[in-house]
Amino acid sequence: MLVENRREASSRLGKVETGLVTHCFVEPELGLSAVRNRIFAEAERLDAEWLACLDDDVLPVESWLEEYAEAMKSKPEGRLFHGQYWYRFPDGYSLAIERDPDDLEQMFERDVRFGGGNLLIHASLYRESELRFDPRFDACGSEDTDFRRQAAALGIDAVPVPKAVIQEIITGHRISFKVGFHRKVDHGVAGMLMLKKHGQPLAVAVGLSIQLPRRFYNVSFMWVKVLFAYTLRSKNRSAVLQGAWASLAQLIGNLLGLCGYRGSYYDRTDT
Repeated sequence: MLVENRREASSRLGKVETGLVTHCFVEPELGLSAVRNRIFAEAERLDAEWLACLDDDVLPVESWLEEYAEAMKSKPEGRLFHGQYWYRFPDGYSLAIERDPDDLEQMFERDVRFGGGNLLIHASLYRESELRFDPRFDACGSEDTDFRRQAAALGIDAVPVPKAVIQEIITGHRISFKVGFHRKVDHGVAGMLMLKKHGQPLAVAVGLSIQLPRRFYNVSFMWVKVLFAYTLRSKNRSAVLQGAWASLAQLIGNLLGLCGYRGSYYDRTDT
């Protein structure tokens, strides 16, 4: 299935050559949750038992689908599987995303990130359990993490598949400081939205009274480290500075999220 998230279909939809039977749809409601939930609706209509999800800006390694098939055999009780993201930076590093190794074999050994663009989902999750992506996270992201928490609340654990790897090439404006800082701010916003949604009010209040002062301290400490790194001309001073900016951005996002802001990095206003 190919689902295009636009108010009107582009000229490319329906012309993609896959060599397979392809079902093409347009989801006119803009947003991450709308297009992913539309996939659930169409998969249910087509009576699909399993749904493997890929975003349009990623490239799976050759063995991607075979690794998921092997995982299904070894974990027949599994209902939610997730593969590895491999971020590549041919034109420079992005503030917003953790630096990955250049070697694929090293990626197999890393903790497997959970993301909505590399999932294998059994129909029971969206059919019987009626799990859906939450539109509250559309603008700031982390709708995939929220989906995982919804599944966990039903006793459904996400099974990592380290060798089901997809590559995402980070280039152009996405490696700029402005975009990286913006995305880190929205990471902080998403964390606060997650806390509000899944936490009990009293527990949230107590937790914030402890964690926010700690976050202020940690951010201040990181900037002290920046001062020392540049004073001593440390070799890693650039990485220390990037970490300090990222920590500050997330703290700003936490505070904005606490005040009701829902982010804007993934906000869709185009056609």
